[in-house]
Amino acid sequence: MRVLNKSANRSPDGSIVPGELFLLTRAASPQFVRPITIRVIRHRTDRTTYDGWTWIECYQLDARGDAVERRELFVMSAGLIPAGPVGPGRTVETVGRGRTVGPVGPAGTVRR
Repeated sequence: MRVLNKSANRSPDGSIVPGELFLLTRAASPQFVRPITIRVIRHRTDRTTYDGWTWIECYQLDARGDAVERRELFVMSAGLIPAGPVGPGRTVETVGRGRTVGPVGPAGTVRR
């Protein structure tokens, strides 16, 4: 299943929109030592949180863009990194201690 990113359709007020894809790293929350890619199901605006933090319901995606787990996450909004389409030839490579290198292009070449 190929998933397309809807970040281009982001709402004018910058709110998180269902269907958006994000790469979550330690910038979003200390729990993401290993970055994950997610697809937003729902932005939980009904919950009171600390300033700059938010709750989201999402699917964790594998390298092919398939949902592998449904999750509810508490993250820093400023740490959400928009992710490009995921699927064959469009995965995110991590090196060492979960440091993200970036999207991997054809034949494993890293695109910047």
